[in-house]
Amino acid sequence: MVFTIGTLIFSVSLLPSIKSDSKPHIYTSLITGLVLVVFSITYYTLNLTFSSAMAIINASLWFILAWQKHRQK
Repeated sequence: MVFTIGTLIFSVSLLPSIKSDSKPHIYTSLITGLVLVVFSITYYTLNLTFSSAMAIINASLWFILAWQKHRQK
């Protein structure tokens, strides 16, 4: 439950960055997204399916930020 709630809070906190013109560095976004995918796989193997889904959502938001930063260049 703690992982799920924590990941949900992180996901909600990323929404202003997605809407903003200012984006984090592309490598920060890509690395964070990849680490979250690994976390998601780990959660899934531990039968924490909802935490796994939340981590994938969070990773997707980071990949959106990376894509937006790439498009800014």
